Amino acid sequence: MSDNNNMPKDENLKEIKKKRQLKNFLLDPSFQLRFCTIVIGLTFLFTIFITTYFYFSMRDAVAILLEIFESFDVPSEQVTSFIIEKVSPIVKTMLGLLAGFFVIVSCVIIVETHKVVGAEFAIKRYIREKLKNLYFSEKLHLRKKDYLTDISSELNNLADKLKETYGGSEYHEEEQYKKTS
Repeated sequence: MSDNNNMPKDENLKEIKKKRQLKNFLLDPSFQLRFCTIVIGLTFLFTIFITTYFYFSMRDAVAILLEIFESFDVPSEQVTSFIIEKVSPIVKTMLGLLAGFFVIVSCVIIVETHKVVGAEFAIKRYIREKLKNLYFSEKLHLRKKDYLTDISSELNNLADKLKETYGGSEYHEEEQYKKTS
């Protein structure tokens, strides 16, 4: 029976909620947030480029419209207010979509980098706790969607080879038990 079955239901719910917190996705905040900042920065620069292009295109279009309407004796203030009235919702929508895009990209980056950093964390722990202590029988298991699975396979192969060469972890566990007794 696992430890989770022995926990009261309230503690199980707390454990599930704990797993869903942002800090659990930020295993290596400096790497993950730096990567996110780089991607968001590049996206922001691209957005500034697109916005500048849009601004100058609209400015030229407004100048042409003002010339056309002046030939019909329509006051330029009316034309300008009409254009602002029609363009303003478009700009607001574009800004909202851009803000949503930044949020979505940030979330995707954090989740995807978690798959790398989580695997790295598991590999380091496996080396530190198992291989360094000569426990070659235990295998490294990563989540299905984690990256670096090829490295984990190689570490598992290395552990098998070390077990063949130096003996199983049972021998080393007995030796360590004798030392502590």
